Amino acid sequence: MFKKIIERYLHMDLDYLLKGGFWLFLSQGFSLLFSALAAIAFANFLPKETYGQYRYLLAIFGYLTLFSMRNVGRATIQATARGYEGSLMPGFKMRVRWSFLGSAAAVFFAGYYFLRGNFVLGISFLMIALFMPLIAPSDSYHAHLRGKQLFKFLSKSSIIIQFLFTIAIILTLLLTDNIIFLVLTYFFSQTVLNYFFFYLTIKKFPPNKKQDPKTLSYGKHLSFIEALDIISLNFDLVLLWYLLGAEIVAVYSFAWAVPQKVMGVFSGPMYPLAFPKMSRRTPEELKRNMPRKAFFLFLFLLPITLLYIIFAPLIFKVFFPTYLEAVFYSQICSLTILFLPEALFSYSLMAQMKTKLIYINKLIYPLFRIILLVILTLLYGIMGAILALLIAQFCKLILSMILFKKI
Repeated sequence: MFKKIIERYLHMDLDYLLKGGFWLFLSQGFSLLFSALAAIAFANFLPKETYGQYRYLLAIFGYLTLFSMRNVGRATIQATARGYEGSLMPGFKMRVRWSFLGSAAAVFFAGYYFLRGNFVLGISFLMIALFMPLIAPSDSYHAHLRGKQLFKFLSKSSIIIQFLFTIAIILTLLLTDNIIFLVLTYFFSQTVLNYFFFYLTIKKFPPNKKQDPKTLSYGKHLSFIEALDIISLNFDLVLLWYLLGAEIVAVYSFAWAVPQKVMGVFSGPMYPLAFPKMSRRTPEELKRNMPRKAFFLFLFLLPITLLYIIFAPLIFKVFFPTYLEAVFYSQICSLTILFLPEALFSYSLMAQMKTKLIYINKLIYPLFRIILLVILTLLYGIMGAILALLIAQFCKLILSMILFKKI
């Protein structure tokens, strides 16, 4: 009876959700566990200054992956869901070629820090330059698995990768707090593990030869469209780094650590579950059903957010005692969990390949976010950065809902 009510009211295929969602939520649950273990190790074995440097390096690496055409993967999911699997390897090769531009940019950063006498960051950026063409496209097989809805294999591979990666990071922290070895561990382990499962995916689930000629060009469009969005995602860390220093970046990162992982538990499965289905729906079907699903998701997330706000002081006291100053900030950050339903409207635009509407969404929001971050961070420091992200996320929800009505 309950199943019929949910399917009738929300127009959801519960059998599909439970079958695929079980493995995806299991993967996200293990991700939360492994991330928590790594965070505990970082909090207890690594000085704040060093952790701030580590987070800064990963933020810049996130910028450099812009050159790798990372959204070719999303276009591949959309094509694979429709039976066009042949773009996997051409898309991978294209991402490798473009990634060398990221390597060149990393060499520029290395030279800048060598000239300033900071050999630690200089060497770290040289390692990023070396690994960039390898690691940036290494997750391309995810698109193939998601498009074919092979969630069980995808989730098992993700769990194994996260488990081994977490062990590698923790062992490194037990042996040294040297940032160079931490960066080397991060990139080497991720590269080796991803390519191992890339090989297994191709062997176990070989793609057919059918190609949609629009896939790669659409992936390029998505990558260019989201460039400003990706820049805005790490802009808060980089801004705080230059304005307030590495220790503040460390405190800020821990304030977001748990809320972001809680969001990941739900947003991680949401994309691979929803996107292939959305790609096969008509605009009329999406308009009819998506608002109700978004509202239901909001109601589901509300008590989770309140529980985190209540228990955040205890979580930090037990697991992150050196970051107690981040507790209040983290409670405020957790409010972003409530804006997660916005993703359903954004995914609808991409699934329907509404390029013009995607451009509007991906340009207005990140630009507004960057402007808010500059103004409010200069005025109020960490709290200003957090408030800027909350305000920007609320505005993104409104904008996505308006654009969704136009598909």
